[in-house]
Amino acid sequence: RTYNLFTTDPQNGLVANPLFLVLGLVSKVTTLPLITVFQGARVLFAVTLFLAVKKLIETRISNPKTLWTSLLFIAFSSGIGWLPPFSNLVGFDSPIDRWQPEAITYLSLYLNPLFLASMTLQVLILHHLLESVGSSERSSALKAGGWGFLLALIHGYDIISLGVVWALYLIYQFRTNSKESTAATLKNTLVAGAITLPPALFMYLQLKSNSVFRQRVE
Repeated sequence: RTYNLFTTDPQNGLVANPLFLVLGLVSKVTTLPLITVFQGARVLFAVTLFLAVKKLIETRISNPKTLWTSLLFIAFSSGIGWLPPFSNLVGFDSPIDRWQPEAITYLSLYLNPLFLASMTLQVLILHHLLESVGSSERSSALKAGGWGFLLALIHGYDIISLGVVWALYLIYQFRTNSKESTAATLKNTLVAGAITLPPALFMYLQLKSNSVFRQRVE
C-alpha cells in the first residue's frame, strides 16, 4: 500500500499506482536511482505518446505535410497564460496552462511520466474506439477496454473527460449513421465501458474511504 508522505494526517493507504509500482520495481532490479528511472520513463512515454498520436492522426489524415503540422501543433501548443492581460491572475482564476500542466502536452513533456502515460492511454482508447465504429467485430472494443482498465487505475479521473468526449462523438454518429451502424457502435462502446468500469469503481471506493486522497483530488 502507498501513503502520501506530504502530510501527517491519518490515512489507511491506497493500492499502489501500477505505473509507479513498475517504476519502483525497475529501480530495484536495475539498482538505478529513482530519479533516473523517473526521468527515463518521462522520455519513454513522450515517445509512446507521439507514436500513438501519429497513428491516430494517420487514420484521418493522409497528407504528410498536414500530418506533421498536426503533430507539431500538438507538441508545442499551449494556452493563453503568457499573454499580458493574464499576467496578474493566479491560481484557478488564471488560464489553465498556468496551473494544470497535464492539460498541455508541451508542459507535460517537461514534468511527469504519469501525465504522458495517461495521455498515451487516452489516445489509444480513442484510436480503438474509432476503429470500432459501425463494426460487428469486438476486437477493437476489447483493446479500448483494456487500455481503459489501465487508465482507470493509473489516472482515474481522465475516464470522466474521455467519456464526455466520446459521448459527444456518439451523439454526432447517431445523427448521421444508419441504425445498424449505430447499434454496432453502441455495443462496442458498452463492451469497452464494461471492462473499464470495475477499476473505475474501485478507485471511486478508495476516494470515498481515504480522506487524504479525497482532499488531494478535490
